Amino acid sequence: MPSERKQINVRVDDETEELIPRLIRSVTAALGIKVSQSDLFRLGLRELAQKYPPAPEASPRSTTKGRARRKA
Repeated sequence: MPSERKQINVRVDDETEELIPRLIRSVTAALGIKVSQSDLFRLGLRELAQKYPPAPEASPRSTTKGRARRKA
């Protein structure tokens, strides 16, 4: 059965490479604190998580063996 997961390929081109330092300067000025490239990445993840909330994690299921031991 094929996976529903899709892969996103990201490449850094000349435009993106120039954009990162400009973003760092503008976000640093807006927030009033020094930000790094990894901070920009985390800020982007936060925005994506708000836009597309992660699914709740499944709770662990009890096993039949565990129930059998309790009865014995």
